[in-house]
Amino acid sequence: MRSETRLKLFTLDPDTQKLDFSGIEPDVKQFEEKFGKRVLVNCNDLSFNLQSCVAENEEGPTTNVEPFYITLSLFDIQNGRKISSDFHVDLNHPSVRSMVPNNNTTQYINGGGDTEGQRLVHGVPESAMQYPRQGVFSVTCPHPDIFLVARIEKVLQGGINHCAEPYMKSSDSTKVAQKVLKNAKLACSRLGQYRMPFAWAARSLFKDASGTLDKSARFSALYRQDSNKLSNEDMLKLLADFRKPEKMAKLPIILGNLDVTIDNVAPDLTNCVTSSYIPVKQFDVGEKTSIFFEVEEFVPYIAKCSQPFTIYNNHLYIYPKHLKYDSQKSFAKARNIAVCIEFKDSDEEEAVPLKCIYGRPGGPLFTKNAFAAVLHHQHNPEFYDEYKIELPTQLHDKHHLLFTFYHVSCDSNSKASTKKRDMVETQVGYAWLPLLKDGRVIMNENQVPVAANLPAGYLSCHEGASKHSGPEVKWVDGGKPLFKVSTHLVSTVYTQDQHLHNFFHHCQSIAPAPQVSGGELVKYLKSLHAMESHVMIKFLPTTLNQLFRVLTSATQEDVAVNVTRQDMIPRLNNLKFKLFHCHEEGLEHYLRSYVKFVFKTEPYTSSTTRTVHEELAKAMTAILKPSTDFLTSNKLLKYSWYFFEALVKSMAQYLIESCKVKTLVNMMMPHITQKYKDNLDAARNANHSLAVFIKRASCSPAFHFKYKNASFLHSHPSSKECPVWELVCGYPLSIFFIVVNEFCERFSYYGMRAVLVLYFKYFLRWDNDLSTSIYHTFVALCYLTPILGAIVADSWLGKFKTIIYLSIVYAIGQVTMAVSAIHDITDTNRDGTPDNMTFHVALAMVGLFLIALGTGGIKPCVAAFGGDQFNENQEKQRRTFFSVFYLCINGGSLLSTIITPILRAQDCGIYSQQKCYSLAFGVPAALMVVALVVFIVGSGMYYKAEPQGNIMLDVCKCINFAIANRFRHRSKQFPKREHWMDWAEEKYDKLLIAQIKMVLKVLFLYIPLPMFWTLFDQKGLLVIQPDQMQTVNPILILTLVPIMDSVIYPLIKKCGLNFTVAFTIKDNTQSCEFSRDFGFGSSYVFFIPSTFAFGPNCHESLTVMEDIKPNTAHMALQIPQYFFITAGEVMFSVTGLEFSYSQAPNNMKAVLQAGWLFTVAIGNFIVLIVAELAKIPKQWAEYILFASLLMAVCVIFSIMAYFYTYIDPSEIEAQFRKKLDDDDDHKKQQKMGVEMDRKDSDKDSSSSDDEADPDKQTKM
Repeated sequence: MRSETRLKLFTLDPDTQKLDFSGIEPDVKQFEEKFGKRVLVNCNDLSFNLQSCVAENEEGPTTNVEPFYITLSLFDIQNGRKISSDFHVDLNHPSVRSMVPNNNTTQYINGGGDTEGQRLVHGVPESAMQYPRQGVFSVTCPHPDIFLVARIEKVLQGGINHCAEPYMKSSDSTKVAQKVLKNAKLACSRLGQYRMPFAWAARSLFKDASGTLDKSARFSALYRQDSNKLSNEDMLKLLADFRKPEKMAKLPIILGNLDVTIDNVAPDLTNCVTSSYIPVKQFDVGEKTSIFFEVEEFVPYIAKCSQPFTIYNNHLYIYPKHLKYDSQKSFAKARNIAVCIEFKDSDEEEAVPLKCIYGRPGGPLFTKNAFAAVLHHQHNPEFYDEYKIELPTQLHDKHHLLFTFYHVSCDSNSKASTKKRDMVETQVGYAWLPLLKDGRVIMNENQVPVAANLPAGYLSCHEGASKHSGPEVKWVDGGKPLFKVSTHLVSTVYTQDQHLHNFFHHCQSIAPAPQVSGGELVKYLKSLHAMESHVMIKFLPTTLNQLFRVLTSATQEDVAVNVTRQDMIPRLNNLKFKLFHCHEEGLEHYLRSYVKFVFKTEPYTSSTTRTVHEELAKAMTAILKPSTDFLTSNKLLKYSWYFFEALVKSMAQYLIESCKVKTLVNMMMPHITQKYKDNLDAARNANHSLAVFIKRASCSPAFHFKYKNASFLHSHPSSKECPVWELVCGYPLSIFFIVVNEFCERFSYYGMRAVLVLYFKYFLRWDNDLSTSIYHTFVALCYLTPILGAIVADSWLGKFKTIIYLSIVYAIGQVTMAVSAIHDITDTNRDGTPDNMTFHVALAMVGLFLIALGTGGIKPCVAAFGGDQFNENQEKQRRTFFSVFYLCINGGSLLSTIITPILRAQDCGIYSQQKCYSLAFGVPAALMVVALVVFIVGSGMYYKAEPQGNIMLDVCKCINFAIANRFRHRSKQFPKREHWMDWAEEKYDKLLIAQIKMVLKVLFLYIPLPMFWTLFDQKGLLVIQPDQMQTVNPILILTLVPIMDSVIYPLIKKCGLNFTVAFTIKDNTQSCEFSRDFGFGSSYVFFIPSTFAFGPNCHESLTVMEDIKPNTAHMALQIPQYFFITAGEVMFSVTGLEFSYSQAPNNMKAVLQAGWLFTVAIGNFIVLIVAELAKIPKQWAEYILFASLLMAVCVIFSIMAYFYTYIDPSEIEAQFRKKLDDDDDHKKQQKMGVEMDRKDSDKDSSSSDDEADPDKQTKM
């Protein structure tokens, strides 16, 4: 209240309302913990078919007859990994829990034991967290192939099959339940601390990749656990077949039900604890508090899924894997093997384990030891358990994991001796794993030997060594690595990256005495460049803090005063390395958050000799010297914003901590207050300036400047140069609009084209030949109109207006195509088929014509318009732009050809549901509108060259004149000329004629090229349904389809299995069976008439309609063809264009571009002609024809290329220009000679006249 009132006091002074702090602070947020898709899992009940009252007086409720324990976790079968830690749940009734004696005080109970009475854990009563039921899972990358898996365990009794047999029978269970209860009580009294695997179940979690929960799904049947398939790898294999009923039907089922529901997590969830049992947000510690437990997610090791650590976490997960004991001779009995896990900090004889292992439900939250599940009568047991350890913040070489192996006696025979019955476990070996290796926490999989004894100082014994100076160890099976165990570290303290670990370790070692040699430090700094991106992001604040600390640390005396470039450059380079990775991963906001909220210089003292801003300024100055590597200086300039913000904040902190600001404020305030009445304007200005200064110094990471003069240009402005504020990373801002425009336009074109043939066949009901003809006519038209677009742009409208106007035409055409595909427009009888097909055909033809006009017209303009945006000194940026431009073309094409067939496969309609061609055309139309809008938005930033006349038009006129002139002088009386283009010399410049000759020489080589495009564009005429490619992930298709076709399906066929449609129609007393064979890719609709009657021939009254015919060839058979066609296109197009451009004059590039596109049009016309005239009935025969023609053309083209002579257009042009200049000089000299001769003759004639005239002689 007082704070709010105090803040409102400032409103009394009107001057404070004039303070403008806008632009001082950027919109930067603090580091915060980010989650993926959060899922609330509620565990409600686990019940089996065997139910009874477990109380002695039989007055209690009916429950399961023995205790069961559930472990939940998430598995990602798409990426083949477990993505969450285990969440342990105990749903047993209290009466069932009491079957295990001393439940809260037993020494070994999967984390039980060592109870010290009621106590608080982080302020929460321990008893409130002993039986968790609600877990909060987080998934960073959700998709439908993530499963929630439940593993069910019970108290150890014997073999899994034997113990599960009573639960798999559906007969009268009363007597069976009593028998199982009796055995369970006996087992719980002897072996209550040991568990055994029993069953498992799974359910899907998400419907789609956007994280929509599949709430309607339920857990599967409870499958009996297979003792040979316990590991996580085996579980992933089982889940891979989870959606295959024929596979899952083979698994034995235990009769029971697991009731677990999932839901979205409310944003205001209360009473939640982290995976470290730390309460978060609002927390009610009442007795009936329902606590939610966050389950740790194992986030993928990739940069996009990583974030800077914001909370403390230091967990080590232990996974015992396998023990190979079948060949050991050290112990007589070693079958029912239990593994006890302990974490110790010493190998002395009296050392006790640390109480840091997370316990299981019913026991304390932390325990000293834990047991893995036991497999009955297994010499080589396999384990699947996961154990979590809270690591200490300071680890040393003595910290290790100790594994003790016990043989557990399951023999409870009453005839056995009392001593034998009482002896439950026998020690059968030890293994240990040091926690640190090369100073880092051990990770991944380890294989260690097993010892028969455990002497003091056992850590000094090497694995499997027989000769050593340490204590004597008796190794089992000769010291072979018999025990396999893996670990997984989730820690904000310890890093697994060797380079970052070395750097941190070195910084820690030199902290007490910073005046050490800088050479060692430089070595570790340089090694940081090899650090993985995800590690860099996670440890970003810590790493940057240490780098800034190193920047100001003192080195040897010879560099303590004058910092050398050899020392400072590596330090600053590592800062730039962090910036580079953050920029590359799109995580620049983390850097801004760090500078504003985390970065803090070392506390200022009177002995402080170095500050961050001073060292930054020195290092930046050193790097910017001309002798420095230009790549280093360029990166510094690129990320200079970060250094300037850090520099300014360091300066501000220095001023504040050194009390210099305080002194300044104390000196100014009296003047402001005293002169407020005498000099009001001066006092107000000073007060305002001081307030802004303090605001910037104390709250802002940097000062923010704004360019007021937007027309400020470079030092040498020109008409094409961009203002400073329009350059981004050295590139004109305008090109980003052009690139986005091209991506959307290509998406629009190829998306429409991907389903065009199917639209012709299945919507307009055209046959294959007509569809082929119209398709190739359309493609050919798209590659003919670029000539028209180039002429309009160069000679009339200019590139910008041409792109705008033709894009509008283009968008109208796309919208028209979408409207033409709406079947409900003319479907008056609502049967799903258009009644006026002429209307749809007319609209489609108009739309295709407008699209061809638009896409072809802008094709030669957009790339050239993008190139116009660069200056002559930006050749490198221009090349990069064209590379990105080409990537956008292919990116738009790739995405559209994937997405639009999926859209087409959807059902839509107002009156009837049909394939949604309107949606498949509508989305590309929307993308074209987006492309147009984006291009228009950047209008004010473009350089728009005025049309200079069309060189293509000049070329055509020159060629036409040469042909006409040669025709007029075809008589033999006229001498022949060296080249037929020389007949244009009477009207056109010789240089233009020479350039046309060079172009014609290249165009001559283009003659065979249309045949390549003839065959290449056949890929647009798929007979097999392309939608089948969307049913499976493309990568799986490439790998699995050949295997399925060549191995699996033949095996199925040999086994006598057949793919048939089979169903049965039943009423209360009668049934009718129907079956029919079907092929891959087929679709059928079965109609049951209202007059249907049961009988021996009832199936004959059913009507079958075949929607889609079965494929005669599998879609994957086209993969090799696509590979070779694509490889051919890459080699053909890239090398062909490069050759053409190298052989053409500079001002004729557009001509060759149009000629190249023209070959594509001719190729499609060839297809059109063949489809109409040849009338080849089989499509394979048509493909053979085209392939044969292409082979013949290849031979012809090879001969043409062999006789081709390479030229240098620049040299030829230079020679012609020089010759023209010489001819001009010669003509000028001749003209001058003629003039002089004429003047001389005039002079002579006038002299002779004077001599003949006496009057003139007198006057002279």
